[in-house]
Amino acid sequence: MNILIINPPAYKGKEYIREGRCMQMKGSWSSLWPPLTLTYINAILRKEGHNVKLIDATADKLDYKDLKDKIIKFRPQAIVINTGFPSVKGDLELSRIAKSIDQGVKTIAIGMFPTT
Repeated sequence: MNILIINPPAYKGKEYIREGRCMQMKGSWSSLWPPLTLTYINAILRKEGHNVKLIDATADKLDYKDLKDKIIKFRPQAIVINTGFPSVKGDLELSRIAKSIDQGVKTIAIGMFPTT
């Protein structure tokens, strides 16, 4: 299965770190943290034989149009999106984009917002 794992882009111009129990803006720390949770998920899915691609849109300064192009090119059957309370509206826009390309794609949100 093709699975696309995405750390979403900056939301309203703010770069968020979506790791751990608290979500903070980049300004709270000197730099962005790597999306470790997403890399763990990536490794597990690869080990299980899936074709997985990880995109850190925040670090790569990608916007939703860039991500739409990547979704079209990769043609995933599932998308994993990291999200949190301050950015959930923007983060879940990726689900709407993916569904506009392929209604059958499974979208999976992880993080404090969906866990709560």
